[in-house]
Amino acid sequence: MDRQLKTFRDQIDSLDQEIVKAIQARTEFVAKIGEIKRERNEPVFRPDREKEVL
Repeated sequence: MDRQLKTFRDQIDSLDQEIVKAIQARTEFVAKIGEIKRERNEPVFRPDREKEVL
């Protein structure tokens, strides 16, 4: 395989690992927020928050 391609693919693989770790961390925070909202009888989904983020 071309050395330059391997270098780029290795960098992509590294970024993919970081993305997966970030998604896993986000999932944990989402679960914690869901627990708090359920304890407070608040709606879990807030369309206004989704618009704010996106």
